Amino acid sequence: MFGQLVRMQVCDRCGGEGKIPQTPCGVCRGTGHEIRTESVDVQIPAGIEDGQRVRLSGRGHAGSRGGPAGDLYLLVTVEPDPRFERHGEDLVTRVDVPFTDAALGTTLTVATLAGDEQLELKAGTQPATVLRLRGRGLPQLRGRHTGDLHVVVNVLLPNKLSDEQRELLQRFKESANGDTYPVQKGQDGFFDRIKHAFRA
Repeated sequence: MFGQLVRMQVCDRCGGEGKIPQTPCGVCRGTGHEIRTESVDVQIPAGIEDGQRVRLSGRGHAGSRGGPAGDLYLLVTVEPDPRFERHGEDLVTRVDVPFTDAALGTTLTVATLAGDEQLELKAGTQPATVLRLRGRGLPQLRGRHTGDLHVVVNVLLPNKLSDEQRELLQRFKESANGDTYPVQKGQDGFFDRIKHAFRA
């Protein structure tokens, strides 16, 4: 009166394969899949940032019922370099300079990703001056642009003076006049100069 009811379910022995191994493998237990760990070489693209992922196609788990294997995703952790602070593709580094070198001018040795480079420091360089080395930053991920390296000049002042040094500085102080020190335009501080460098 109510028709015929048909109930279907996957075989709990063969899993729908239609065949049962007479002598199951001791490793895979008849599934045909063996779980094992192996090492692979991965090419990390230049410019990758912390927390980004790299996909390896077909290196995941084997597909079921003869299907394609899945993908393996690697979560990248970029170790910080104490010499640099990263801002996208741009890098910031600090160079300590004695106040005498900042006043008289000198040649600085600046660390870059490609090795040390020489940078000319003009006479009268002020504290927190930001110098830019174009193209010395990080490459853009999957792009053609390369960032810059911003060098922040940290002028060091002496905190221990001998009697002779104190006398020399006192003589310099007495000989200084209105033309000795530059007139500061605006109230830009340390972080403001860095922001201006990135906007330039």
